[in-house]
Amino acid sequence: MIGFILGDGTYAIPDKSVALSVKPTIVTATFGDGYENRARKGLNSLEGSYSVSFSNRGVTEADSIASFFDAVLGVQSFSFTLPVKSPTGSVTTTFLVVCEDYNRTLDYNNYHSITATFRRVYDVQ
Repeated sequence: MIGFILGDGTYAIPDKSVALSVKPTIVTATFGDGYENRARKGLNSLEGSYSVSFSNRGVTEADSIASFFDAVLGVQSFSFTLPVKSPTGSVTTTFLVVCEDYNRTLDYNNYHSITATFRRVYDVQ
C-alpha cells in the first residue's frame, strides 16, 4: 500500500503527486588556478527528499497525521512506500525516511491540509 503506517496502525496515504529532490554529497579539494578534484562522500552519496501533501483531510485524519509527525519528528525513521514505474509495469518501493518538518493549514470548515518533507535515510530499522 502507498504511504506509511501511523501509530494506530492505519495508513496515511498522501496525495498522488510526490516531489523528489536529489542531491549528491561530494567532497571537493580546491587547488590553485581554479583546479579542483571531486569525489563522492560515503557509500550512500545521493541525498533524497520527498515533498508530500495531504490535502483537504478531515480533522480526525489530520490530527492523526500531525500526531505521528510530532512523535517521530526528525529523530525516528519510518517506512515510506511509493509507486515506481518499472519495465514490467508499476510496482512499489519502500524507503526509510525521517520527517524533519511539516506544515498544517486550516482550509475551510473542518478540513485541513498538511505538507511535509521526508528525507531518505539509511538506518537499520
